[in-house]
Formats: sequence, structure tokens, C-alpha cells
Amino acid sequence: MALKHFCVVCTEQVSYTVPCKEESNVAEPSRPSRIFRLTLNGSTKHTAFIVRGTMHIKIIIPTNYDHQKRLFRVKKATLPNLTVRYLAAMVPAKHRVTVLEECLHEIDFDEPIDLVALSVLSSNAKRAYEIADEFRRKGVPVVMGGVHITCCPEEALAHADAIVIGEAEDSWPELISDFENKQLQKVYDRPRRESLANLSHPRFDLITPSDYLSIPFADSRIIPIQTSRGCPHDCDFCIVTKFFGVKVRHRPIEDVIEEIGLSGSKVFFFTDDNFFSNYERAEALCKALIPLKIKYICQLDTLSYKRPDLVELLAESGCITAFIGFESISQNNLKSVNKNFSKARPFVNYLKFSVPTASGSTPA
Repeated sequence: MALKHFCVVCTEQVSYTVPCKEESNVAEPSRPSRIFRLTLNGSTKHTAFIVRGTMHIKIIIPTNYDHQKRLFRVKKATLPNLTVRYLAAMVPAKHRVTVLEECLHEIDFDEPIDLVALSVLSSNAKRAYEIADEFRRKGVPVVMGGVHITCCPEEALAHADAIVIGEAEDSWPELISDFENKQLQKVYDRPRRESLANLSHPRFDLITPSDYLSIPFADSRIIPIQTSRGCPHDCDFCIVTKFFGVKVRHRPIEDVIEEIGLSGSKVFFFTDDNFFSNYERAEALCKALIPLKIKYICQLDTLSYKRPDLVELLAESGCITAFIGFESISQNNLKSVNKNFSKARPFVNYLKFSVPTASGSTPA
């Protein structure tokens, strides 16, 4: 079948054509301020839509290698990655942005892409560098950010055209703007924002529900939500304070409630590293969650036993699981990693360890 209509996508890096089905009433694309209609060969039967200044930005979470040195893959993940959807939300609307979690989907290195962004942890850094090297070999610029990049910037620069150090709210939009204007810098390192008010909401529309496990009792996927950053403790083994700082910054509760509503889910994982970092704020947030009738998972520190009233409020507001890092029941061990705020003795008083017997019963 002869094609009467086609689309020419023009970017700073590539120009390519995308065939469209033969139709008598092809609708003009949206965003007319960036769309130009052309008549080719003097015939109105041949129409092209030229999209000028539009880029395809692909944000990737690399997978890692398993113990057999194979790329780790799953059919369904437990929950979607928050970072890639959050970064996607900060991309100007004129650009096309796609996200990919490599543990779920293979990367097409031949896909027309203008800019690749990789979010990197130490666990997937080796794979991230392989991905970056392959895209750059094909002439596609690569930028990197994340915890590992922040800790090892010189290492990362050997594999990237640019890197982002620390939080991305100010660096990422600036990087995109510089790339548009062919003024990409090697390193973007901006101070942490003092306020977390009015952050962009993640692109929940970029979540494919079938990629993630559903919680049977709620018939819903688990959606990650961040309500604060930082931790008042500075344990030697933990990266949180190095990346987010020891000063805890809280998002306004109304922003959190709005984001929960936009997600369309009823089960959440609050990614805050210490949900009880501020008791007054935790109480206010829990009370605001009660009318929503949601279920959620959170993370607490070992001092939570001091506030049984808040623990009760957690349950009332929908908390079904709380992760607590005890690390050790030896006070000397805790002291050696600068976790002095955590006292081992109360662990024995407030925790009951149940060990199944040989018969399968649990002693009282």
C-alpha cells in the first residue's frame, strides 16, 4: 500500500521518518506552535508534519549481574522505580521522554534516541558503564547521575558525556537546556534545595501495570512515594546522609496527599529513610492518611519503641509493614559504626524472638 502521509521528526542529533497509515483524514499533531505543515511536490495528497526542536530522551535504570554473571531479569518487579518517573516529569513537555527498567525489558541500542540518561547505584554500575559505552559508540550522548556517580565522579566521567552529582531538581533541567543549546557541561553539581515544596509529581502515566506485582488483598500495585529526605543520624555504613544530608527536609503534607491521589493506587511504599525523623510531623501525616483508606509500608529507626502511641497511629492510618534496621544486638558493634543513638539493651525488652522447634511449634 502506498503511503500518502508521513512524519519527519527533526532533532539536533537525528532526522528520521515515521510512516503513518494511509488515511483520508490524518489529524494534525498536537502542539501546533512546534508543528509545520508542508505540501510536497505541489500535491495536497502528500503531507508532512515537521516537529522542530523535539528530542527523544530515554531514562534507563540498568539491571545488574547475578551470582552466575548473567544479567538479572524478572517477569514482574515488586514496584516501579520512582527515580526515572521523577526525572521524566522534569523534562520539558515539547520533548518525548521514555523510561526503561532493564530488569524488565531489553535495551534497543538501535532505537532513535537523542540523549540517554542512566540512574546508577553501585550494584549496577558495571552494567551502567557497559550501556553507556555502547550508546556512545553509536554516537548517542550519555549522561549519568545517582548515588554511585555522586560518590565516584571521576570514574563515571570516563563513560559519560556529562554527570549529575547529588539531587537532580536543578541540575537535570539545566542539563537538558544546555544540551538543546549544544553547551553541555561535563559536571552538574548544584546545592541541595532547602525546601521540598512544589516538587514535580512523578510521571505515573509511564508505569505499565502489567510489569509489576499486584497486591491481592488490595488489587493494586505498590507505588513508591517520597515524603522526606535525609536522616538525623549519620551511621558510617549508610549513604543516606552523604547524598541527602543529615538535615531532614519534609515535603508539605498536602503535596504528599495530592501525589497519592494522582497515582491511582491504594498501596504505597514510603521511601523515606526514617518515617519517624520528626514525631510531630509523622503524627500529622498519619492523621492525614486515615481518610484515604490506603495501605502502606515504611521505614523506622530503632527509637520508635519510645512512641507506642505513634506506632498505633501508624497501624490506624494503614501501615501494614515497617522495616527497622537493628544492625546488631552488640552495643560495641553499634558504637563502632557510629550508631550510638541505638541502644542494644531495649531490643531484648521490646522484641520477642520466636524460634520454631523441631516439631514445628513455636515456644512461648
